[in-house]
Amino acid sequence: MYYLDSSQQPGAARRDSLAEAWSPSTEVLPSAGPADFGANDLRLMAGSKADRTMSTSSLVEYSRTAIGGMWTSERAPTFVAAPFGDTAPALSRDGLELFYEHHSTADDWEIYRAVRTSLNVAFTTSELVPLTAARIHGDPELSDDGRTLYFTVLVGGDFRIYVATRDPT
Repeated sequence: MYYLDSSQQPGAARRDSLAEAWSPSTEVLPSAGPADFGANDLRLMAGSKADRTMSTSSLVEYSRTAIGGMWTSERAPTFVAAPFGDTAPALSRDGLELFYEHHSTADDWEIYRAVRTSLNVAFTTSELVPLTAARIHGDPELSDDGRTLYFTVLVGGDFRIYVATRDPT
């Protein structure tokens, strides 16, 4: 299990079966914000701001060669970051598609999508994912098969969970 602690620092805990207690937690990366992992737990996309302030946070990609190994090879996507930050990444199982919150203003959050052709290159372009007429969308989560996108929408002062589906043909 990967998580953010009370000071928004990422950590990890492990157990080998549902009946076991969690192991003692360990820090995964310093000063990272919301994170998402690729299919094989060897690739990680994380926000660079631990406190989730919307001031120039950006996404950074990390990788490792083996489960339990050290995270290395920081690489930022090369698309232009939003003025108020990009955060809450959702990385596809194959690591070639990325959904994230794009904060163009403090009151206008949208979900954007970026793609790449190989794990060896950075995400270079991104585009708005048209979801609803609301101005605040966030917290994207992509299903393992890539066909379902879960996200939150601010409605009447409350965040509500929405779902959108696609046929990836």
